[in-house]
Amino acid sequence: GAKKVIGVDLDQVSVRVSNENIKINQVEDIMEIRKGNLLEVINSKANIIVSNIIAEIIAKMTMDISRFLEDGGIFITSGIIIEKIYMVEEALIENGFKILEVKKMNSWACIIASKN
Repeated sequence: GAKKVIGVDLDQVSVRVSNENIKINQVEDIMEIRKGNLLEVINSKANIIVSNIIAEIIAKMTMDISRFLEDGGIFITSGIIIEKIYMVEEALIENGFKILEVKKMNSWACIIASKN
């Protein structure tokens, strides 16, 4: 399992509910949730980054995501409508990622990529 997990969300309700779930699941010793923008509240690199935001934002943030991800790290992103998969894939490849897998369900997609 993970040694440390940091969650970041702009929405205060999401932060509050996540903190409640952390307590319910008794993982306070390894997990914390921070309110804010990833670029402003994190100052270290991760070996896995997971996001669930729209394709346009993911595409704009791929360079920043790369800065926060260790070499060989994994980026998992969802919340992508099928028609916009190409946009995210292109942005990831341009920023040094290798697409490992694309999963589709109904009209949504998830992309799993590694940082080269």
